[in-house]
Amino acid sequence: MRTSLLFALLLVLASCTRQVQERETSVTPIVIVHSNDIHGRAWPFLREDGKWVGGYAAQARVIAQLRREAEKNNAAFLLLSAGDVNTGVPESDFSEARPDFESMKAIGYDAMVAGNHDFDHGLDLLLKQLTWVNFPVLANNIKLKESQRELFPGDLVIERRGIRFGILGVTTDQLKKLIFPEHADRLVVEDAIQATRRTADKLKKKGSEVLIALSHLGVSESGLSIHRLIPNDDRKLAKMAPDLDLIVGGHSHTFIKDGITEGNTLIVQAGYRGDYLGKVELLWDSEKKHIISKKAQLVEVATAEGVDAGIEKLVQPYKDKYETELGIPVFEAKRPILGQRNRTQTLELPLGNLICDALRIETKTDVAFFNSGGIRSNLPGGVVKRRDILEAFPFRNLVSTGILTGKHLVSLLNDGLRGGDFSGAVLQVSGLSYEIKNGKVSKVSVGNQKLDLNRDYTFSTNSYVSSAGDRLKSISKARS
Repeated sequence: MRTSLLFALLLVLASCTRQVQERETSVTPIVIVHSNDIHGRAWPFLREDGKWVGGYAAQARVIAQLRREAEKNNAAFLLLSAGDVNTGVPESDFSEARPDFESMKAIGYDAMVAGNHDFDHGLDLLLKQLTWVNFPVLANNIKLKESQRELFPGDLVIERRGIRFGILGVTTDQLKKLIFPEHADRLVVEDAIQATRRTADKLKKKGSEVLIALSHLGVSESGLSIHRLIPNDDRKLAKMAPDLDLIVGGHSHTFIKDGITEGNTLIVQAGYRGDYLGKVELLWDSEKKHIISKKAQLVEVATAEGVDAGIEKLVQPYKDKYETELGIPVFEAKRPILGQRNRTQTLELPLGNLICDALRIETKTDVAFFNSGGIRSNLPGGVVKRRDILEAFPFRNLVSTGILTGKHLVSLLNDGLRGGDFSGAVLQVSGLSYEIKNGKVSKVSVGNQKLDLNRDYTFSTNSYVSSAGDRLKSISKARS
């Protein structure tokens, strides 16, 4: 009796063990590493906390380590970029971001979505940059106006470890107001949510098992508060396209430490500048054909941990080429001059005051104004070099002058407030002052005098504002 009972118990135990083993073999780990909004930082930089971080050589070392760990665990591995490779560091800008794209190719990126700043220097340069990489740049909601053809592929399917990943790219449907009008005029931009729902359905019909949106929409009211009011953001995208398993985001420069869950969709983003990468870990049940767990984290990219010598050798000549030119001292500042919107509690930026004062004094106009989004960093205390100025003002703007009536000047100031308090369209000013009440300007003065709605005022600004960038439409009323 005891023998038969023991035998029966052994059979049950063996059966349970076999079921557990079968269960374990049906589960495949997935690792997705992602970056976004590196903005030309191909080289390490000294962060505000005194730590050297970022750069593609250090990024390559971190990614190689994560890739090895994934291979050791038999995990499917993907490496994705949520866009805005272009614009921000002069050595990269002068080199047409070639060190950035060549590094991404060497590191082994699988796909990227086009960000708004990837259009800063026009379509021709962007298309040229795509010849330097061996991975697709995606965007399902952009067409060329003239031909009505898609500018980029909207999606792709990648199979890793027997899992079919459907990856779509969607960029901000505010694109046309964020780039120079001469570039915007060549494009048709579709509603991001409508385009994503269509593409997700297409990918499901093609047999995709895990759906990933590479998104350059951003997350409203989050992180650095650079974009506070985004009509179609990643949260809304997750609600309106619930088939998405993962949204790998960018654009709003948001550090999402553990991910945001909206319905069944995980939303991630790794800040900006490249001092962090994002890492997503999923578990895929191949029998039940669904994801059974999701986890997200940020991984610091610190140079103290080492760099990839090959990538360092690739990017360093581009930096060395401009070292002398960019090291020229321009002036000395008694203290740092703040220019980043996320670093202040008010709309008025000290660096905005400085650039507008300089414009007004140099052009001898009544007033000057400059879009807040055209200022990208602070200036350091002490000796300010040419590199510092070009990092703060990376866009290739010219000085523009003209005449506006007081009425149209007020309309222009109100145009800048429509995107929210910290919108890039908010105008920094010199020669005038105003208050904000209920989302509109009031009590406007020019010099020490109350603004006259019928009087003409001379102004100076940058060429982006003068061409009605950021939907500053009232500038079209200006006369020369």
